[in-house]
Amino acid sequence: MYDNKDVNLTFYFITNLTDKSKLLNVYFPEQDLLCYVDYRQEYESRYYRVNIVNLNLMYDDLKFNENGVVVLEDAVITYNNGLTQNVDIGRIILSLDRERSLDSTMSGVSTSGQSIECFKLDNSIIINKITSRLYDETNDFVYMNFVDRTISNMGFPADNVDIHDEKENRIFSHMNELPLPHEAINYVEVWSYVKPENERKFNIYELCYTLEYTYKNGTEGKEDLLNIRHIPCFTEKLISDLVKIKRD
Repeated sequence: MYDNKDVNLTFYFITNLTDKSKLLNVYFPEQDLLCYVDYRQEYESRYYRVNIVNLNLMYDDLKFNENGVVVLEDAVITYNNGLTQNVDIGRIILSLDRERSLDSTMSGVSTSGQSIECFKLDNSIIINKITSRLYDETNDFVYMNFVDRTISNMGFPADNVDIHDEKENRIFSHMNELPLPHEAINYVEVWSYVKPENERKFNIYELCYTLEYTYKNGTEGKEDLLNIRHIPCFTEKLISDLVKIKRD
């Protein structure tokens, strides 16, 4: 998030098709923060309704912890029929945006779980490590690959690039097995591939991984990768699976 700028969060929740109640507000106990709901969209499947809402978080109401971040983990939600529920919403970490130091020329994300960000470099860099505030929770299913080119290729990597996904005929290195340090000269593409083993648990995510690098003169820098995200297509089967696992 940006300094002194309010934050908008998009939430998805599923109800029975016959349920006509509306979500009124969401309360985050750790923050003592009450957020009102702005409905964006809803669409129906055979038995269920997928609701998409926005929550506006006022910057001045946010409480930063000792690490300079805002953590949201539990929520109390209230409907217009008086029903109140305590909900585990996973883990949301909000941190202040860092000024970009590398020249990002292109980025993109695919529904297959792959994403890319391309950097044009004025000077060569040594990529020392990749970090994330959610590294321990997510590194088991995040894979990456560095592709050095003179000119950006707008498509997916060529066949001689490291490969992981059999369906896409590509290989990516597991986060713990990345060939680091990696020297990048003039230009580098950072490819990411995310495939959680438990897709029910990680069915929606937007992960921020950070390149930590050094210029040849010894100056250190950090660059956030902003395209590792996934929002599923809520098919009838997926919704039924989610409902079943929550009931169980």
